[in-house]
Amino acid sequence: MERGRERNRFWTKAETMELIQEYHVLRHLWDPSNEWFKNRRKRYQALHNLGLCFKTSAAEVKRKLHNLRSQLFQELKKLKAKIDQSEPGEESSHTSSWPYFDLMCTTVTDLEKRKYYRIWKMVSLVQGKATEIPLFS
Repeated sequence: MERGRERNRFWTKAETMELIQEYHVLRHLWDPSNEWFKNRRKRYQALHNLGLCFKTSAAEVKRKLHNLRSQLFQELKKLKAKIDQSEPGEESSHTSSWPYFDLMCTTVTDLEKRKYYRIWKMVSLVQGKATEIPLFS
């Protein structure tokens, strides 16, 4: 192990779900339209507080959230590939088996939704929600 660097923490499924829920509430960590989004001090304080809640460091919380967002966008790319290869009527049958997919979808900004418009439309239909996706700001 490198000096001065802590080992990656093992996160249980329950802890990960709770972290995602807390992350969703702290909009200034993920939503660029939030007034505090550009305030590094506020963002660091929020990460630090999450670290205290989960008995770990702010850096570990940041690493975990980064990995969750990366995995979410990998899942979206997989869904996009499935949709592109499917017949027009089959689109609603594609879903993600990743356990955090639905929770992480709540933290995706409108800009990111526009990028994956077809997938969000399909996801909202599968989940039984009519999600409004603004195409232009």
